[in-house]
Amino acid sequence: MNEDVRNKVNKLKILEEDICAVISNALSTGRKTVDQQTGHFIAYKEIGHITCWVEFSPMENGYEIHNAYTHRMKIELEAVWNGKKTDTDM
Repeated sequence: MNEDVRNKVNKLKILEEDICAVISNALSTGRKTVDQQTGHFIAYKEIGHITCWVEFSPMENGYEIHNAYTHRMKIELEAVWNGKKTDTDM
């Protein structure tokens, strides 16, 4: 991540392992969207009492983090994701 993103992540006290958990969850579940303008993936994961969001793109040796932020919210999942019926107990 570039210096501006790193400063934002540090200021918001978002842990690097939380960012990794969001990306790992997105890859294992397929729950990510693509920003059509940038081509970046956007994904989230509930961690404790917050939901952590990460905007990222794959690189040869890992991922570039473009943005990260959190909200104190709970997401009620629908039984359908990208047109497929899914398990909502994650």
